[in-house]
Amino acid sequence: FFFFFFFFFFFKQKTAYEMLRSLVGSEMCIRDRDIGVIPKLQGTKTGDTLCSPKRKISLKPVDYPNAMLIMAIYPKKEGEEDKVAQAVMRVMEEDPSITFKTDNETHEMLVGGLGEQHLDVLITKLKNKFSVEAVLKVPKIAYRETIKTKVKVQGRHKKQTGGHGQFGDVYIEFAPGEKNELQFEE
Repeated sequence: FFFFFFFFFFFKQKTAYEMLRSLVGSEMCIRDRDIGVIPKLQGTKTGDTLCSPKRKISLKPVDYPNAMLIMAIYPKKEGEEDKVAQAVMRVMEEDPSITFKTDNETHEMLVGGLGEQHLDVLITKLKNKFSVEAVLKVPKIAYRETIKTKVKVQGRHKKQTGGHGQFGDVYIEFAPGEKNELQFEE
């Protein structure tokens, strides 16, 4: 007789065995092959297997899907980056399919989920459960090649096969900019 549970809450109270023993004999008894939720368990997380201490069982962990959509997450108020990061980490304890990392090149916090709706649920949880407001944006692309010196180049095209022919003369100059933006001038 063993149990397999998915827990969506992580609080401290009684041990799982104490909770289950109190349910035995009542109408709320969880039988084998049932999926049950018992909130406020001490020392458990999503995907843990609960069983009798006399007959210990360890089931294969659940394989969670990889993130399909990665977005940059920013706090609505400046300076609340730590609050957002801590709140996302707490939500990750409940939902292991969410990923979170900081991109070292763009210095953005990136959060990944199974889709747009999954990330919208994350933003709603952050607001309602942790009182942290955040917005999702398209992540920046880290361009690794930059122009470091000024370069001038000329290109010429000539083609005459009777008639008027074709002629083109192009001068182009590349120079490093003051910002990480591209600037086009004639």
